[in-house]
Amino acid sequence: MSSRQVLVTVALDFLGIYLTDQFRKAEMRVRLFDLAEPPPWSQELGVEYVRGDIRNPAEVISSLKGVDSVVHAAFALPWESLELYIA
Repeated sequence: MSSRQVLVTVALDFLGIYLTDQFRKAEMRVRLFDLAEPPPWSQELGVEYVRGDIRNPAEVISSLKGVDSVVHAAFALPWESLELYIA
């Protein structure tokens, strides 16, 4: 396992899960950051989970400790409100 650690924000959607799988295959340590409940597979795979809101700077800063890289995995969904995207 590599000593490199990546933080995947908004991690529990399709893109975040795909990226987590790819990083794990590359033997990188992965930390997930999301508002959703941690998935059962995160503990099974040894993936770290931090519950937080990307719109909260203090929570984001706290999640960055020890991280080498950050991937923001959010993407625009057509049914989400404009207010959410602006936030």
